[in-house]
Amino acid sequence: MVAPENLEVRSQSLGSTEVLSVTGEVGSATVDALAGAIRDGLAAEPETMVVDLSEVAAFGARGLGVLLAADDRARRLDCRLVVVPGTGPVRRLLDMPGADQRLTVAS
Repeated sequence: MVAPENLEVRSQSLGSTEVLSVTGEVGSATVDALAGAIRDGLAAEPETMVVDLSEVAAFGARGLGVLLAADDRARRLDCRLVVVPGTGPVRRLLDMPGADQRLTVAS
């Protein structure tokens, strides 16, 4: 899936795990595309969904909101959502006090 503003989301099913690999920028013009890709991935009812954001160049509060909403939905579906933040802007946002208390964040 290619979204506007240089966002690309690739989806791969690995057994009972759905992996979304995201590259580009998650901003106001692309956050809905990320939310849609996560929603589509959860529709397959995986046991685990991995959202790999390690190649994301820009990420803000709206992106965090998408992750929190996705985590809520995943829990209702008995799915474990795991976020891979990498070392860039996603990690900096999740390192803020309290930001990662609800999310499962891979190191």
